[in-house]
Amino acid sequence: MIQGLNHTSTIPLVILFDLNMPIKNGFEVLKELKGSHLLKKLPVVIFSTSDDNTSIESSRRLVAEMYIVKPSSFTSLINIIKFIIAIDWRTYSGSTEDFVYKVD
Repeated sequence: MIQGLNHTSTIPLVILFDLNMPIKNGFEVLKELKGSHLLKKLPVVIFSTSDDNTSIESSRRLVAEMYIVKPSSFTSLINIIKFIIAIDWRTYSGSTEDFVYKVD
């Protein structure tokens, strides 16, 4: 994933990924993104079933912009997607209170 982003002329406005992924977990990917000269300012949203404080604080410490707890309903998922799309990520400056977004 990181290699593909490093070798493209089109950088996304935001990237969203889960903590639980095969090969590399989300924390490893987040460290790589934020350690890349080209990609370190790319806004990252963590999307996870986990709402434990350890995962949330680790994501915050690794400079994710937002942590979203996966909802249990499809309708809530659609609302989260609409919420993410509506944010102007070029100017977004989240606060500590806005870091965790949970619908259910």
